Amino acid sequence: MMFSVNLYVYSSVKRPNQHQGTVVYILEMPTSKGSATFTNKLSLEDTTPNGSVLQGIYAALGHITKPSQVKIYTTNRYIYRGINDLLPKWQKNGYKTSKNKPICHQKKWRLTEDFLCIEGLIATLEDNTYLEWMKREAEDG
Repeated sequence: MMFSVNLYVYSSVKRPNQHQGTVVYILEMPTSKGSATFTNKLSLEDTTPNGSVLQGIYAALGHITKPSQVKIYTTNRYIYRGINDLLPKWQKNGYKTSKNKPICHQKKWRLTEDFLCIEGLIATLEDNTYLEWMKREAEDG
């Protein structure tokens, strides 16, 4: 039986030359006592916009202990495209780009993939009710 989990992730890191910031994530998942919401905020150093979102996703997926269909809500288009379109291609060609170079954040992508089968992971750019709260939390550091 697959559980349905929603993961909302937001990072304050917006520029490639900005190396520190905060990522906030919220997990909504079923438990034996009903639905539960878990939130966390990570302060990151030496990161990038894409790397920080991946770090938040990886941290959040570590809380999921049962096979789950995970829907990731993100504002990061690279992460959205990576999960929905590129990850299956990267898996097939050894995590290399179309120019045969290693992809950025390969280790984080592989760690994220290790938690779930690819069929159980989708991303969306849809607005969500948590977005404004996560922005405030991330900006407050």
